[in-house]
Amino acid sequence: MNQLLSSLLFVSHRLLQAPSEDAVGYAPPVAPAPPDLGPILMRLAAMTGFVLLILGGLALWIWLWRRPVSVTEDRGRLRSLHQIWLGRRCCLQLVEVEGCRVVIAVDPGGIKSVHPVSGDFASLLPGDDPRHQSGPSVEEIMSLLAASRNAA
Repeated sequence: MNQLLSSLLFVSHRLLQAPSEDAVGYAPPVAPAPPDLGPILMRLAAMTGFVLLILGGLALWIWLWRRPVSVTEDRGRLRSLHQIWLGRRCCLQLVEVEGCRVVIAVDPGGIKSVHPVSGDFASLLPGDDPRHQSGPSVEEIMSLLAASRNAA
């Protein structure tokens, strides 16, 4: 039994020992030299620049394709006469289309309404009377206030 135990111990000790290179005939290959980082980084920068150039061109193409057409440019039959901004995002535009005037209400969602305008507004505008150019006078406002108090 003692002999069996010593044999087992001897065999396990031999199995756990690393074999020598001469006994097996195998030598691990030599590790290759590390690559030079200069060309790798240059190629990475070039490919990144190429991708960014393609994305920039695509963004420019989409921007030009979706750009709104300005009515102030000369389009032949369509001419912008006047534009009034109502707040920061809405406006009214007076446009002339083949001799007819149209008022267009526009907000960020697009055109909200289109109303043809007939006739001339010169008769509705104040004339050369200086009272109408600067608004009502103080006497007119005071008389209106007095009349509203008497009516109440």
